[in-house]
Amino acid sequence: KPRYPLSPRQPAVCMDWNEAKAYVEWLSKKTGKSYHMVSEAQREYAARGGSKGSFPFPMDEGKPYSIAKHANTYGPEDGFSYTAPAGSYSPNDFGIYDAHGNVYEWTADCETSNYNGAPTDGSAWLAGDCTWKMIRGNDWTEAPIFSRSGNRNSRQPDVRGDWLGFRVARDL
Repeated sequence: KPRYPLSPRQPAVCMDWNEAKAYVEWLSKKTGKSYHMVSEAQREYAARGGSKGSFPFPMDEGKPYSIAKHANTYGPEDGFSYTAPAGSYSPNDFGIYDAHGNVYEWTADCETSNYNGAPTDGSAWLAGDCTWKMIRGNDWTEAPIFSRSGNRNSRQPDVRGDWLGFRVARDL
């Protein structure tokens, strides 16, 4: 259970990797459409929104390393002391919301130390240490600099936290 009050628009949190995967499988069966957990490559591509830099938006004017106008990171300067409701910030150029800050997101990928040898088609990298799973993004407890599009970490799949969620993609 999160340590903060929830509302219907808050991101889904406190689910481990297997629970997130089970939700995606349930959603596919329930809707008759095919969904999947995003891969690291899909997550980064979507977060970048076509940009080449660390962020698809500028830093806040006059404040070094501040992105409070664009993402939820530590401190109340962005208007939120915990997670922000989904869609609280403008989308990037691809129409993707909340890809920077708010909560880390599970990906389908196994842990790898870098991208050397990664699949080139955007699929999940299922080689490597699959006892750990990759997470992407950043959360409301960390510094804005860690919200860059390429930020990556790993956790064991049984980890839960009110700082960790997931993103779903639909196969077209």
